[in-house]
Amino acid sequence: MKRNYGIDFLRIISMFMVAVLHVLAQGGILRNAEPQTLKYWVAWLLEIASYCAVNCFALISGYVMYRTEHKVSRLLKLWLQTVFYTGLSLVFFCFFMPDVVGKRTILNAIFPITSTQYWYISAYFGMLILVPLFNMVIHHAEKKVFGTALLTAFAAFCILPVVFQSNPYRLDSGYSLIWLSLLYLAGGYIHKYDVISKIKTSYAWYTALAMLAISFLTKFVIEQFLHGVSFLQAYNNAFISFTSPTIVLIAVGLLIICCKLNFKPRSGRAIGFLSSAALGVYLSHVNPLVWTHLIRDFAVSFLDYNCFSMVCLIILSAFLIFAAGIVIDLVRIKLFDLLGIHKLCTFLDTKSAKIQDKV
Repeated sequence: MKRNYGIDFLRIISMFMVAVLHVLAQGGILRNAEPQTLKYWVAWLLEIASYCAVNCFALISGYVMYRTEHKVSRLLKLWLQTVFYTGLSLVFFCFFMPDVVGKRTILNAIFPITSTQYWYISAYFGMLILVPLFNMVIHHAEKKVFGTALLTAFAAFCILPVVFQSNPYRLDSGYSLIWLSLLYLAGGYIHKYDVISKIKTSYAWYTALAMLAISFLTKFVIEQFLHGVSFLQAYNNAFISFTSPTIVLIAVGLLIICCKLNFKPRSGRAIGFLSSAALGVYLSHVNPLVWTHLIRDFAVSFLDYNCFSMVCLIILSAFLIFAAGIVIDLVRIKLFDLLGIHKLCTFLDTKSAKIQDKV
């Protein structure tokens, strides 16, 4: 099957948006911007525009993986890749900031999945364990039953919590295994039934932009003009979460748009090459030691500049985080090749397949 480099492009764009989110939030801009000023609203517009990134990754997983063979090596590769970054950061801080490294830090670095060093990796790891079951559902469920179940689930998990401002299903605003799993199933449905070919690119753009406007304007209007209405304050950030229906639709819109992009072979190969290292961007800068001691509040000074300069500095910082993560992970990939990690994973897949056949 011909590779769709639009998916790889979306993976790259989504990871860049993750970097933007973290510059704005952990970098301290959103916390320190003076409310109701132009800088405050521009920062929040960037935040909302980038918020669909995690949903895009989960949709991509289902879109790509539902037709692939389940491999035990996926779990091992993810664990080893994560340990590489926790170990690398541990060595760095032992040399330059030894006071922040303790026994618990070392233990967590060795077991990053179970210690939830990275919420996304822990949730994604759990999802990978369940992928064979999800793929069975995608392959064998009737279209009408499958579609109805997905629509019902999204209505229950996305719309009702917004309306009633509650968290009855403990989705933690999308920071959970359940949410990633639901999006995986949605991605598989979109690919299996070729939903993308049935929707015009222009409609996808209009939908994504309309949902972005709704998310932003809801916050803007409530804070700017209705701050005196107490019961509305609960809806201030109602449409700014992974489980928000508007954020979900933005992610679906971007998936449709990117899947329809056409790249020349040379450009496509370059995009695919960079995409293979995209997860390293997340693992390198969200590591707890880096996150707490290097990323936290580093961007507060951006607020001292005019609005245009502030935006440029945010984008530049996100790009540098992204570029550094890509370079580090490309080195990791080469190192793993030299150490024979990929050969080991192939060997384990072969052995596990034989064991499964016997069972």
